[in-house]
Amino acid sequence: MSQVLSDPQISVRNWQAIAGFIDHTLLKSETTAEQITRLCEEAACYSFAAVCVNPWWIGLAVSVLHGTPVKIATTIGFPLGANHTTVKRFEAAEAVRLGAHELDMVLNIGALKSGDRQGVMNDIAAVAEVAHGSGAIVKVILETPLLSLEEKILSCQLSLAAKADFVKTATGFFGSATAEDVSLMRGVVGDQAGVKLPAESALPPMPTPWLMPGRTGSGPARAWRLSANSAHRSLRQKSKASRASSPPYPISNGLRKFFLNLSCSTSSQ
Repeated sequence: MSQVLSDPQISVRNWQAIAGFIDHTLLKSETTAEQITRLCEEAACYSFAAVCVNPWWIGLAVSVLHGTPVKIATTIGFPLGANHTTVKRFEAAEAVRLGAHELDMVLNIGALKSGDRQGVMNDIAAVAEVAHGSGAIVKVILETPLLSLEEKILSCQLSLAAKADFVKTATGFFGSATAEDVSLMRGVVGDQAGVKLPAESALPPMPTPWLMPGRTGSGPARAWRLSANSAHRSLRQKSKASRASSPPYPISNGLRKFFLNLSCSTSSQ
């Protein structure tokens, strides 16, 4: 029997489940140590999947999150993806040495558009080799607003061939992903990789098995991941109507959309 999660029914059970999808993210260039500390404390408080920070802040994040299950994600070749592969590989090695568990790398978009499939695949594979050798995972940022339909499909295929663990829609620097992008990416990677997208993105209906944050394949969790720049505000201030069944923070528009799409997909099962 299907279960529909309607808007008034967003309960403590549901928001706690969604927290396991969230990468609590702060990648602004002006970010301070105090802000990173707060980010990590919020992630630990709400049991988010990970924090995503720039490489400079990995050490601080490791210190703050020590003893918690929250993973530390960082960026590689961010935000343009045009670094040389040897530089990305070095970035990856330093990141995992410092304690990162997840590497969000930007695809070499120029190489992709130039038809250098092997170069793109080698670029991803180099980072994946370093990451997997240390027990970390790799998420490849495709920058879908800059890609044609064929390029989106190809970039997903090359990511799989290079043993990436997730594909991600975009950095946000060049526009937003669409529901069609997300659906296309999931269709190409199937259950061989996860799909990461901003929490504010439009979402297509999603088959229930892919919605489970604890789902595993032969490798790391294969599911969805949401990048939320304001996850702590997404779940802020207890509801006056029903404190027992509400999250300690109100649901943001982005996460509300995710719940409503979850309702659509589960009700159609």
